[in-house]
Amino acid sequence: MKGNGENAQVELLMERLQGRDNADAYAALKELLALSEATDAVSAHFDTFARLLHAKSAFARTRGFLLIVANARWDAEERTAGIFDDLARLFNDPKPTTARQCVQAAPALAQAQPTLVPRIAEALEGVDPGRYPNSTTPLVAADVAAALEAVRALGSTAT
Repeated sequence: MKGNGENAQVELLMERLQGRDNADAYAALKELLALSEATDAVSAHFDTFARLLHAKSAFARTRGFLLIVANARWDAEERTAGIFDDLARLFNDPKPTTARQCVQAAPALAQAQPTLVPRIAEALEGVDPGRYPNSTTPLVAADVAAALEAVRALGSTAT
């Protein structure tokens, strides 16, 4: 019974996540991220999250990325690895805020999917902070440096 109620809750949150109201979609994202910590129920929507990576809206792209990262821990089928290039592309997203959020989430992705550590590190090394406005360049560079350090540390502990 709990499973059915949980699934219904996830379905409602998914509708809100894809709605036009960005504030409501963000609220749904936060709830879906919290659920993703405790259950694999949200991971059933992997294909939707993968589609969001290609959305026109930077907000939607970010939401898709963060939900894939949050659910990567449940991915026994290696679907995350299958769309890694789409994920890595967002490290250089045209919108600096999206790029920063995705870069900041890279260590969590590496922790959930240790086999991706070399690819994540390589993708982070390819980020060009200079493509962003001067006010944002140092922020992106600092995010990349911190994420790369964390990812490399995870890679050195993996056996």
